[in-house]
Amino acid sequence: MRTDEKEHLFEVPLLVDITLFFGAAIVGITELLSLFHALNAPWVVFLWSIVGIAGWLFFGKKLRKQCRSFLLNTRNILRGEAITAILIGTILFVTFAIALSTPPNTYDSLGYHMTRVAYWVQHQSVAHYPAPAPDLRQLYMPPLAEYLIAQLSLLTDSDRLAHMPQWLAFAGSLFLVALIARELGAERKAVRFALVFAATLPIGILQSTNATATHTVTFWLLMLAYLILRDRCSQSPANALRIGIVLGLSLLTKSNAYFFAPVLILWYAISLRKRPTRLLRHTLIVGSIALSLNAAHYLRNIESFGHFLAPERDRAININTEFSPAFVASNILKNASLETGLLMVGNPFAERTVQNIHAMMHVELDHTNAASRGFNIPITQTHEVSAGNPFHSLLILLSVMSVPLLSLPKKKQHYWYLGAILGCLVITWSFLRWSPYGTRLHMPFLMLAAPSVGIAFATAIPGKWLRFIAAFLYVTAIPALLFSDLNPIVPNTLLMGKGAPSTLTTDRWLQYFYDIGPKKQAAYEHAIDELMRMECHKVGVLSHYQYPLFVRAKQMGADIRFVSMTEKPLPFAQQEHLCALLFIDEGKKYLPAGQGDPDGKIVLLPVQESVSGRGDSPGTVL
Repeated sequence: MRTDEKEHLFEVPLLVDITLFFGAAIVGITELLSLFHALNAPWVVFLWSIVGIAGWLFFGKKLRKQCRSFLLNTRNILRGEAITAILIGTILFVTFAIALSTPPNTYDSLGYHMTRVAYWVQHQSVAHYPAPAPDLRQLYMPPLAEYLIAQLSLLTDSDRLAHMPQWLAFAGSLFLVALIARELGAERKAVRFALVFAATLPIGILQSTNATATHTVTFWLLMLAYLILRDRCSQSPANALRIGIVLGLSLLTKSNAYFFAPVLILWYAISLRKRPTRLLRHTLIVGSIALSLNAAHYLRNIESFGHFLAPERDRAININTEFSPAFVASNILKNASLETGLLMVGNPFAERTVQNIHAMMHVELDHTNAASRGFNIPITQTHEVSAGNPFHSLLILLSVMSVPLLSLPKKKQHYWYLGAILGCLVITWSFLRWSPYGTRLHMPFLMLAAPSVGIAFATAIPGKWLRFIAAFLYVTAIPALLFSDLNPIVPNTLLMGKGAPSTLTTDRWLQYFYDIGPKKQAAYEHAIDELMRMECHKVGVLSHYQYPLFVRAKQMGADIRFVSMTEKPLPFAQQEHLCALLFIDEGKKYLPAGQGDPDGKIVLLPVQESVSGRGDSPGTVL
């Protein structure tokens, strides 16, 4: 394990080992407690106390020195660039404040990220539970980010820290960008520009303040790339162990890791090609560690769906099944065009260009789209699932084109690195069906490209122009930082003419509905009020967005246990001894025949007590 301080920016192995140690501990603690249905606050505190003591015994002696080294080298990077330090610090501080003060409110957060967390906490287990077909994501999707959110929720008895995993991953990703840049031979100027590039990504800023997993998987993939770069020095079993752990953690975090990680691991294998015995040994180490971290989740999926990743229906919706050159080119072109979106206008020129190219190729424009969505470049560029990164993407394109023309340090290593991350992007764009919400899935590539952009521009551009470009990138980040669709500091009406009010002046409960629609707020309030009036303590729920029910019940002090139902609510009600059935929005399609008002927002059906004995239908609609 090499720790040459003259060549490397930080004494990385200790920091990497600490991160991997605690990452693996999150998995181990969650799975162990879940096995005994003991995923609760006292046991979480007890096991983390043991892990903390063990971590201190392993790493404590060197930790103080490591912290001093970190602060010293950070100061050296930013020496003479106080404005850069202040602006990056401002982005981190503002996103931290937003993450800490706002509730989970995105479609995906309310649809499955936080819903699964609420059920895990209620069941004290991460075992699969009943769910209707449209909502199976809360069961089969990789769960690592939610493992941490669940433990934080248990420790705080709230969702106040639900955004912290994403924000911490954002900050950690900037650190890893600097490390990768140094491994590629970057000097201080190049490292600074790489940090500016990564910190000002609009999609990165927007994603740092939600309860999903995009930044988290990006963090693990950056660490994987860094460890592979470092492995050329030692190629030791210890480093293979690290690579195995970070590979396993990335695959357990988000599904798009399955498009990025294999290419990076192939690069790792190629680096060992001249030593076949070591290649075999390290392959076994990496594979066994990664598999062991994912084994419990895989087994649950296989038992429920017959596949370790996802049900066949969901795989067919999101993954391309045709790979002719024309269809692959179509998908790559449409995905690339998402990054050209401009604030308030989208990009009509890019849309027409894509349409014309498809006409020339004689390929149906919407053939490879997810679901039934027609191709378009979203106008909304301050939403965390659709924001484009046009100026950053242009810098990446210019960097890739300029690398062969520049005299770069470690140029051969740079070629390997660029080839690997471009391969990741091509695989992702080829396999994933196009969706207007796809830019968040590009973020691992955008962050991985930051070191190359920093090195290329610092080499080719004079310092004065480099500072001008950096200032421009800061300006382009302002809408994402201040005018976010879901967590705006400044009311969105000042920028877009419409949108949500400032989170600084809006009640936290109202903010849960910024994405799914403020009109739904009353439905959830009415549901809890009626359940309290009925003194119903166990209710079956069919709704795409179940999490606000848990929040409202806690706010009102209601002792209600929610049960996620399948598409056959009546037999389920009989089996589970439910006192009521609750259907909200999309869930109303599963209403028993002749019951309820399909035009209403909510249908609450009290279940007669005799249902447990005779299977009678529910009573009248409330």
